[in-house]
Amino acid sequence: MGYIKHNALIVQGYDDYVFTAYKIAKTVFGNLEADGMIFSIPISGIETSPMNNYSFFVVFPDGSKEGWAHSDAGDAARKEFKVKMEQFDWHVDWHDIRFGGDDDLDIIERKNPEE
Repeated sequence: MGYIKHNALIVQGYDDYVFTAYKIAKTVFGNLEADGMIFSIPISGIETSPMNNYSFFVVFPDGSKEGWAHSDAGDAARKEFKVKMEQFDWHVDWHDIRFGGDDDLDIIERKNPEE
């Protein structure tokens, strides 16, 4: 038995950097394997803010219970994506948001190049 803990990523960047990050996300979160099943974690399209041309996309939660193979695959993919995002220095930021699920603990982890 497990419990639900949702994690979503919000990714923000500039120009071609966010488009490259999006392609990486499509690769990292597509074709995951768990318990002999292939699945993908959904990713939004890229949206651009009406002011200052910030671009954003969201990687949605995997929806699996903690400790199950699908959740572990989602956790590993999020970790891999964050490591790959380090190559973009200040051009791409991400926020890993833990929310909802079976407990009241909400957590926001963020890449902050200024710290």
